[in-house]
Amino acid sequence: MKYVAISDTHLGQDGSEDSGQLALLSSSNPYRTIDRLSKVISDFAGNSPISLIAVGDIMDLTFAYMDTCLTEFTRLLEKLPKFHSIIYVVGNHDHHFWTLHSEYGHTIAPLAEGKMPREGSIYRSTYIHGERFQLLEPLLNGPITLLAYPMFRLPNTSMYFTHGHLFGDLYTFLSDVLAPFAPPGISKADAASTLNVAIIEFIYWLLGETGEGMGANGVMEAIFTDSKKGKKSLLYAAIDSAVDVLLPNGIIKGFPDSWERRIARWIGRNIINIYVKDPRPLTSLDRHMPSENSRKLSQKWIADTIIGDKITLVCGHTHVSDNFSVPGKQVNIINLGGWLIDPEENNPDTNVLLIDGDKLELKKV
Repeated sequence: MKYVAISDTHLGQDGSEDSGQLALLSSSNPYRTIDRLSKVISDFAGNSPISLIAVGDIMDLTFAYMDTCLTEFTRLLEKLPKFHSIIYVVGNHDHHFWTLHSEYGHTIAPLAEGKMPREGSIYRSTYIHGERFQLLEPLLNGPITLLAYPMFRLPNTSMYFTHGHLFGDLYTFLSDVLAPFAPPGISKADAASTLNVAIIEFIYWLLGETGEGMGANGVMEAIFTDSKKGKKSLLYAAIDSAVDVLLPNGIIKGFPDSWERRIARWIGRNIINIYVKDPRPLTSLDRHMPSENSRKLSQKWIADTIIGDKITLVCGHTHVSDNFSVPGKQVNIINLGGWLIDPEENNPDTNVLLIDGDKLELKKV
């Protein structure tokens, strides 16, 4: 089986004022990157079966509605060679896809069978069966063979795929506090993937679906604007409400649910306080991060998460492509970059990873 990995297509973005960037399938995209991507995959596949590994933010549920994103995803698959299977590792902009899947398995599927929903939070079910990194049920019998979060390991290899947003501080505040109370065997990265549900869902989904297109960037803009005036953001109340809605039962077994909600609210407020004390524009966030910073954060994440001497970690999120070997170790970090096109740039900074057994080829598109 051959595999091809891509990241950060942000399907659903239309190059509007929300992002100021042209999407992969936009008719005004001057580079026709979708045609080039299709040719790269076709040439690589030949007559062999090929599978797609989507490394997060394939759909942009922050800046577009679900039906738009799914339509664009269908269009993408129509324009590419037919895949034997699709492994979808969710990121921050399509995190809600994983939430829907969790809710389906936890609540909707049992009800459809005439059973009561499982007890507790839908997110606790992540740790019930099989490898805790993977949700093994097909998504509503759709085109996606496997939905994984926060990480997917290619079977019988030392290759790991994760979007990369969990490397950044914005997603580790809550887990830093609660991780010591987590059950044995739950690493800091495991905790970050679940304990930050309230923050990720609130910023990247709920606000994005208000109709104002606010999303994550809008939240940070609001905080930045308020902080320049020397006052704390009015988002306090919104974060408090989001925590109550998204963490009704908590996540960590054996840890009081009311404490989890209280700490989550405290973390959310501290994120705001940090920006009040040290206001920074959006460009200072972990998107479009310099390669050196990205390398340091990804190495730390590997140390906290993955056991092994020979590791290849494939990620995206920063929209800055990279291929880095850690000195003195058998560790290789590959960042696939991003597909959004800034009209002021010459072309997108994106790579496709072609995997044929032990042979890896990073192809610029």
